[in-house]
Amino acid sequence: MIIIPIGTQSSLALKPKVTLGLIAVNVLAFFATLSVDYSTLGLIPARMDRLYTFITYMFMHAGIFHLLGNMIFLWVVGSLLEDSWGRIHFLVFYLVGGVAAGLAHCLHDTSSTLPLVGASGAIAATMGAFTVRHFMTKIKFFYLFILFIKPFWGTFYLPAFVFLPFWFFEQVLFMYIAGKSGVSHVAYMAHIGGYIAGLTYAALLHILGIEERIINPYLAKKQIEAGVLRDQRFTDACDLLNSGRTAEARARFMKLASEHLDDENMINDIAVVFKENGMLSEYRDMVDRSLRALLIKGKYEEALQMTFEYMKSGNGEHLERSILMRLARWLEEREMYGEAYDLYTDVINGGKEDINLVSKAYMHTAKLLAMKMNNLRDALKICAEWRSLPLDKEWLMKVEETEEQISSTVLAD
Repeated sequence: MIIIPIGTQSSLALKPKVTLGLIAVNVLAFFATLSVDYSTLGLIPARMDRLYTFITYMFMHAGIFHLLGNMIFLWVVGSLLEDSWGRIHFLVFYLVGGVAAGLAHCLHDTSSTLPLVGASGAIAATMGAFTVRHFMTKIKFFYLFILFIKPFWGTFYLPAFVFLPFWFFEQVLFMYIAGKSGVSHVAYMAHIGGYIAGLTYAALLHILGIEERIINPYLAKKQIEAGVLRDQRFTDACDLLNSGRTAEARARFMKLASEHLDDENMINDIAVVFKENGMLSEYRDMVDRSLRALLIKGKYEEALQMTFEYMKSGNGEHLERSILMRLARWLEEREMYGEAYDLYTDVINGGKEDINLVSKAYMHTAKLLAMKMNNLRDALKICAEWRSLPLDKEWLMKVEETEEQISSTVLAD
């Protein structure tokens, strides 16, 4: 019969990058050290002065099945614990837990010259912490057995408070049996020491309130930044709006938006609230902020989609012209000339108060028509219209240069 853990009932808020990284490092280290003697990087109790081996032993394994078994357990308990504690915290805990497990193994028999290898001590620490932090979480198992030549397989769940303590007492029993027989190829004391270390650490975090006061607020902030958790202040502002306290709600929404300038999801959510409540001036401001956030992140396609939807709703004249200019340039670079021309035209028609921006739009439109769209007549008309504006000497020279470029295009043709 085969029974192996394959996951938990809980979903992850963030990608477990540290757990995946540890698995990758273990796999790479296994293949990189196939020809390395275990005594070189393994932890030898009689040679504890080689302090580096308290770390290196965790990344060596005695065979492919040793590696595979450890990595399965690391994924099951490590990914969720990382999600609960944060990446840096979990990584430090994992390494320190491995050191604690190694130390327990060494102190059990300081005269031993057999090298200890494997990540199971650090994983045992993770399992101990998991027992406390995710006491009620159900762990999913896969089973396979053969009865009268017919295979049977499926899955089932066991709560962490059942499986993990059972595993721990199993290690204690096995160590007792090994002690009586005098034969063992498994470092049970590393498992026991690691589990106790992890369980004790997690219990202290809970008892001292460190998780509630420090870890949880930090993780909530990270999850809000990642867009998987909504800032509670957004909900509070919505409640104020629903209770008729519009001015307070507006102030809170604007403060929230100013703190999340590069979070297009948050700003877009605020924009939707403003629109639904008829706060059109604030809505337009949020749309501009959301577009700027998208452009900062280089999400031009999403910014274009939002821009076109906004323009279709009849609010295009309120869009910030500099944003339209950037989008038009991006479209032109990708040879989407018709769409670029439309946005350049919107800049020209809606931004006459900013003579520099409008002049840039005229210049790009004229060159686009002449050199990309082969429409010389309209290009010259654009230049004539541009020249009629109250331009300074520098811009008048730009008009002449553009006209000369267009004329040279005509001659070349």
